[in-house]
Amino acid sequence: MFISNTEEEKKEKEKIEIEINEKDLREITREIISAYINNYKIIILSGNELREKILEIKKVVQGLVGIEMIEQNSNTSIIKDVLNPKEVPVEDILRRIDNMIRVIFFDLESFLKEKNLQKKDLKMIAQTEEEIDRLSLLLLKIIRKGLETNGISKTNLSPTNYLDLWWLTLTLEKIGDELKEIILLLSKLNFSAKKQFYFTFNFIKDSYINAMNSFYKKNKKLAHEIAKRKEEKILDRYLGCLKNKNNHKFSAIIGKIEAIQNAIYQISKVVLDFKNE
Repeated sequence: MFISNTEEEKKEKEKIEIEINEKDLREITREIISAYINNYKIIILSGNELREKILEIKKVVQGLVGIEMIEQNSNTSIIKDVLNPKEVPVEDILRRIDNMIRVIFFDLESFLKEKNLQKKDLKMIAQTEEEIDRLSLLLLKIIRKGLETNGISKTNLSPTNYLDLWWLTLTLEKIGDELKEIILLLSKLNFSAKKQFYFTFNFIKDSYINAMNSFYKKNKKLAHEIAKRKEEKILDRYLGCLKNKNNHKFSAIIGKIEAIQNAIYQISKVVLDFKNE
């Protein structure tokens, strides 16, 4: 049920106060991100514990696109939303997230084929995954705004399109998280062990790229092909021998590979369920 906002309700939505006393940084971060995605124009942080937590809170704020801390004293900090959603191209952000995931896939391919990852490589992958998270939150913020205001003028997106993008954004974020964790697990294996995953990841990479191409082109035939890969359990042919290794590290990697496969299947479902309006 949709309820129209009164002017008073709209003014209340302009700001939110977050009490930080007796909360750890993770809880404070969740509340700031929630306010961010819900497009509050002003976020007020208050509490006598602010001084001791402010440096970590600033890092959280700096990690979110389009907001900035504009005022601060010992017990209060004010964060302002300066983002104009009309000036942010939704598809460009989505493609940036997609491109970063593809980069991680290609890094993973060369890692499995030949080289050992150095600490600097792992750091770069972690930074890429953090940027995926950052852009995903920005996209969720813009999508929420589009749903609340019946669209953003430059996008020509319907409410159904926004819902598709919401689901896709969460799915891409999930794939980025799983890839980072897989690389960390693989970095603890020797070369002969890790190279056994090479063909499996080539299959997953190919499925991902085709799924995203089907989304951009709204190609339902290609999406059907991606969906069939999961429904016909083609991945199991690659994982079969690996599941019999009785190795807890292998089991953890396999679980994450299967999670990525499920996410790719969901991308194909978004395309198949897409409604032209």
